[in-house]
Amino acid sequence: MAVDVASFVAVYPEFRETGELVPDMLERVLRDARAFCSARVWGDRYEAGVFAKAAHLLAMSPLGENLRIDAKQQTAYGVVFAEMVKALPLRVLVAGGF
Repeated sequence: MAVDVASFVAVYPEFRETGELVPDMLERVLRDARAFCSARVWGDRYEAGVFAKAAHLLAMSPLGENLRIDAKQQTAYGVVFAEMVKALPLRVLVAGGF
């Protein structure tokens, strides 16, 4: 799969309607999410990392209010992304790492 809108929506179909309401939003969020993941560091998990971060960013947007876990602004997608970051061999090189 590629890191594009069609692939993202195939993995996270709950965001299909967001793409229909605001057509350029998914592409913009995927671009933003790429800044948190290095293809070199993430390797074969790069796409999954970008998609999880993008889903988190979308859930944090005004359109994603119903997808948040609590008032701390956590999302299930952000929790998954954080766990993925912890599993990376070189976390120091990851933007937003621990």
